[in-house]
Amino acid sequence: GHGELAPSCPLSPHNDVLAAHEAAKRRLSGAVWKCGLCGKQFRSERHLDLHMHRKHADASPAGATSCLADECDLLRCPSWVKRLGDAAAACTEGALAVRREHCAALMHSCAFGPLFAQLEHEYCANLTCSYRQQLIAGHIDAHPPGHTRGGL
Repeated sequence: GHGELAPSCPLSPHNDVLAAHEAAKRRLSGAVWKCGLCGKQFRSERHLDLHMHRKHADASPAGATSCLADECDLLRCPSWVKRLGDAAAACTEGALAVRREHCAALMHSCAFGPLFAQLEHEYCANLTCSYRQQLIAGHIDAHPPGHTRGGL
């Protein structure tokens, strides 16, 4: 259909090397985490991540090549938005122009026609210092109503 991502899209869940690991994480309480693949418990998410990498590397889909964390500035990941204020002084339109080009090429590899236009508008057009300043100030929501977090 018109609303589907191309199978070759780097943003597609079946191309995400960490999707299975993220889906298998369970926060039990506070800093206690559990591996949903083997049941082992950890005192921090970082230790669980290391365990997943060492013990469950085979959980990643065959042929997966993308790490969505590499695109957090495009996808406006919550952790990226939280750190945005620290880097506000470093914002340069030239660097963002390069990211806008990368974003447009990425979206073009994911979708065509109206869906491409929608994705390009929502994710790429806002790669500007003024948009980031509005995010930092809280004038706009990084994820508008109806937006699904963690995916397109």
